[in-house]
Amino acid sequence: MHLCNMAADYTKLKAVAKDLFMLGYSQNEIAEITKVSVKTMSQWAIAGKWQELRAEEGLKAETITDLAQNLLITQLKALSETGVDPETGKPRKMDKGDIDAAQKLHTMVKGKTQRWADIVNNVRELVDFVASQDSELAKLLMPLVNEYIMAKRKEVA
Repeated sequence: MHLCNMAADYTKLKAVAKDLFMLGYSQNEIAEITKVSVKTMSQWAIAGKWQELRAEEGLKAETITDLAQNLLITQLKALSETGVDPETGKPRKMDKGDIDAAQKLHTMVKGKTQRWADIVNNVRELVDFVASQDSELAKLLMPLVNEYIMAKRKEVA
């Protein structure tokens, strides 16, 4: 493999590791999934200040979601209070721009339905369930689960 390709793959692997870390995975779990050493994971996390970033991102996500939800509620209230057209006596029609704005806000709040983070979390829940029922089966599934997670990451990247 060419040296540039190896560096690019290494950079992508590091990005995947960071994404998993931001989703709440432990360094040991990420090392197992990405097939890098725990020492390498630790070095990446320390150098990139991933712990601090994870804490900040958690706060930002909550704040942004709360703000977007409040904005959507305010927008919908304003739209519902458009009242009656004094000239015709009929209810006013909503402007297409207002409808589009409300739809965009709704999409922002809801997000994509099948993001990589959702896939990872769903797979993690499944593995935890399988482990609670049959730990040996869960151990057998882990290599395939890890491969699946990495394949899905490539699809959405």
